[in-house]
Amino acid sequence: MKIYFETAMPDRRSSGMNTHQTKPKYPRIAIALVGGVAGVLALSLAFNIHRLVSPKDSPVHQAETALKEAPASEASLSAPIKAEVDKAPQESRTALNTVYEAFSFAPLWTSSKNQSRLQSLTKSMYEARDQGIERENLVRLVAKVKTKLSPDEAAQTDVALTREALSLANALRLGAVSTAELGTSWVMPAETFDAAPVLIDGLKRGDIQGIFAKLPPADEQYKGLVTALQIYRDMATQGGWPTLPAGEELRLDTQDARIAIINARLKAEGYLDARETPDAARLAEAVMTFQKRNGLEPDGRLGKETLATLNISADDRVAQIAANLERRRHTVRDLGDDHIAVNSASTMLTLYRNAKPELTLKVVSGKPVHATPILSAKITAVTLNPRWEIPPSIAGKEILLKLKANPNYFADNNMVVVDGPEADPHGQSIDWSQYSAKSLPVRFRQRAGDDNALGYIKFQMTNPQNIYLHDTPSRKAFAKYERHLSHGCIRVDQPATLAQQVLADTTGWDASEVEKEIATNGTRSIVLKKPLPVYIFYWTALVEKDGVYFPQDVYSRDKALAAALGIKPALEEKQHPDRLVALD
Repeated sequence: MKIYFETAMPDRRSSGMNTHQTKPKYPRIAIALVGGVAGVLALSLAFNIHRLVSPKDSPVHQAETALKEAPASEASLSAPIKAEVDKAPQESRTALNTVYEAFSFAPLWTSSKNQSRLQSLTKSMYEARDQGIERENLVRLVAKVKTKLSPDEAAQTDVALTREALSLANALRLGAVSTAELGTSWVMPAETFDAAPVLIDGLKRGDIQGIFAKLPPADEQYKGLVTALQIYRDMATQGGWPTLPAGEELRLDTQDARIAIINARLKAEGYLDARETPDAARLAEAVMTFQKRNGLEPDGRLGKETLATLNISADDRVAQIAANLERRRHTVRDLGDDHIAVNSASTMLTLYRNAKPELTLKVVSGKPVHATPILSAKITAVTLNPRWEIPPSIAGKEILLKLKANPNYFADNNMVVVDGPEADPHGQSIDWSQYSAKSLPVRFRQRAGDDNALGYIKFQMTNPQNIYLHDTPSRKAFAKYERHLSHGCIRVDQPATLAQQVLADTTGWDASEVEKEIATNGTRSIVLKKPLPVYIFYWTALVEKDGVYFPQDVYSRDKALAAALGIKPALEEKQHPDRLVALD
């Protein structure tokens, strides 16, 4: 299947800027997704991704010249290198010592015979940049390799290059930023990785580039996003796309001056063919496609939210893709053949059996003020007719206020005071005005029933955040396109269907048995024979068969992560070629 993105500015006639035709500002970008996402690396690109060639006086040019010259001898560097390793910070000293011991503390980069190693490392650095990993310090160190280094300077540079090589390996395998820089919402366990043996292997094989190329995720989404990053960087380098002026909702069947800009904007990202002159119906169709791929309700109307999304720049898309690549590097590689994956950004759930999607459902995830965390857990049991043990935060900040306004609130909503008077389960005799959210001495519970906030089915999950999947009596939410409405937990559309799949390996609990048990109104937990892994992700950039999708960054997580990665605007990169390495 071939999908073509057209990234071409319209001719001046279609934009209303002039009456004569000019060549498109952007090259046409043709992307052939062979067999869908599975063939993302077989992309046929009808454009050149230009790697900037540095001027002769730049550090990069100096580095390239240095690779052709003869640095200090090995014998004169062993002792200074050992001294430099001993002075290294504790967090890197062990790895440095392991690497240099494997080579008897000989220089790894700064001797004349190591030029090919340095070139291989430089290529790995450039490939890492193509994945959203910036290593400006490594560029400066490569440029520092020159003939007139003293033994001490050469040793310092050699050890610093090894430290950077280890850091690059860690960035490719585990992520370039720390888990703390991912934010408090990231609560997935971190994987372990020892970069020293990997670097030693690459050095001995004389193929650092090949060894490092095996470190990033190998899944189709990651590969597709790497390609998308290159495409959007190219668009950003060439100026991106036009910005729409502010205003009221833009009607497509009018003579609004913004129509020409809309045409140019949609053509720039390939939603319209560069050569077509669309009528209102065709324009509405293109707008709907844009909305669908950008997490907006596909109504074909150019309202405030759609106009704002159209004005997200190509640079911002580069940052967004880079942020998602980083999240994927931090994510555990083996999710298991059977698991549930939830994307809290797009509010969708997919159940996988034998590593293939078996069931896809809509979900409701947390409001921006109650953002659903990024975590992994396991479903250990399915509870039918669950009771809702109201969390203290909700009890103190929301339920208490309702009780103060209406003493009969618990009686009206099938709720009880867990630690209250036995003769007054609904707390109608309690003076709630004396309590605050911080001083509330009792717990609240909602009994099982038609109005229970968890509905009829709860999927019990093991995690400190007390996040779980559950049914809901508020079924209308699933008819909405924007479904970030919960306190953080995941409400599931068609929970009975999901329960049937989750309980498939648990004897005696088919769909009819589950239905019978719910009809009893009694609370019952069914322990799974084998716990089912659940992963709650936050993907705001995805590659699908028909293109790149950008679910809305409702929790505003992308920009901070991109900044931590050091992602710079494309035009700023163009003005600083010393940040790049020019390779033939």
